[in-house]
Amino acid sequence: EPSPMLGGGEDSTARGNRPVASTPVPGSPWCVVWTGDDRVFFFNPTTHLSVWEKPMDLKDRGDLNRIIEDPPHKRKLEAPATDSSDG
Repeated sequence: EPSPMLGGGEDSTARGNRPVASTPVPGSPWCVVWTGDDRVFFFNPTTHLSVWEKPMDLKDRGDLNRIIEDPPHKRKLEAPATDSSDG
């Protein structure tokens, strides 16, 4: 089965800004959403609000950068299956 990366390039821009992964921010109504071009935005499913800037609710979150820097879709690809260390 041919890789979609090798196919016609007309939809590469659409794939770039399409959400590829999201993670809810614990204790808040917000989700962190990653797009295909490695950008991050914030989505509130309650209000259906999407913002590029960090929402006021999340300004004081110390763990937010850790969430952003550890995208689940990248983690699956890079983490070796035999990794049992806690870091």
